[in-house]
Amino acid sequence: MKNTKAITMPKGKVNGIPFELLDTAKQLGDNVLVLRTLEVLENTVVDNINWREKSYNSYLKRVEEVSIDWTGTFDRDSLIVHSPQIIDVEGEKEPDRRVLVNFAALIPLNKKRKELN
Repeated sequence: MKNTKAITMPKGKVNGIPFELLDTAKQLGDNVLVLRTLEVLENTVVDNINWREKSYNSYLKRVEEVSIDWTGTFDRDSLIVHSPQIIDVEGEKEPDRRVLVNFAALIPLNKKRKELN
């Protein structure tokens, strides 16, 4: 991780390609919002379909785990999964330019489920 003023994200690898990852899940009203942000080289996102597929499938696995933690079950039909967004953070065209890839999904909470204290 670089020594910067921004929040540092842990590094990981998919198919040997390094990236930085930030994961979070938060309750918003009657839903749980599951976010994942990856910082990766733009060339990886544009040119490597295998990386895109594995990253998306990894995110869906994370959503399944969060759904089981929060609701006790996983119902793929009730999920609202948004298309990944690619955000340019550097602005200039450079060969090693990094971008952010944001994944977002909403998991509806089951209001009838009772919590045990």
